Amino acid sequence: MTISDNLETFNGKSVVDFSAAEGITELDEVVYRLRLDYEDFDKGRSITGLIESFCQHPNASQVKELIIGAYDFDSSVNSSIVVDSLVVNKDILSNLTALFIGDITYEEQEISWIQQSNVEPLFTAFPKLELFQIRGGEGLRLGKLSHNQLNKLIIETGGLPTAVIREIGNAQLPQLEHLELWLGSENYGFDASIEEFAPIYAIRHI
Repeated sequence: MTISDNLETFNGKSVVDFSAAEGITELDEVVYRLRLDYEDFDKGRSITGLIESFCQHPNASQVKELIIGAYDFDSSVNSSIVVDSLVVNKDILSNLTALFIGDITYEEQEISWIQQSNVEPLFTAFPKLELFQIRGGEGLRLGKLSHNQLNKLIIETGGLPTAVIREIGNAQLPQLEHLELWLGSENYGFDASIEEFAPIYAIRHI
């Protein structure tokens, strides 16, 4: 997988962009991606509005996988708008088992420019999550990460913050089997020493 193209498959299914006109169908075969393009951005459309539209569909409660693509083209806006909107709709999206925030290509936004936020509320809101993937390290925090079902954690960054490394080392993830970290470059925020990774190596089941 590279960041030059948007995902075509996710969790073993084909990825399609959600359209309110076409609705939510074929959930056994496809994963829906919610994202803005430049035209949407110019017209003042928002990712929160798109999430609301998605959640209003009668089949939204059956969704198990979800991808969030470009949520803004202004680097001053971070993913807290996405996190908050998903948490507000947690009862509708209660069957979510796989979530990817940041399926954003370098043409849409360089990985080092993607503004993330504290995503800890997502792990409380979605207890069935088995896979969590996120792209972008700027502003990213995991908080006191604790989850009983999370099996796969993927964090893609241009420079992984030391604070996030420490949060992973302190995480309580009894079912974790796959951990993938893009450390990136010191030019883009990676500043950890090898000693910072010792607690991560000690986590069971990785």
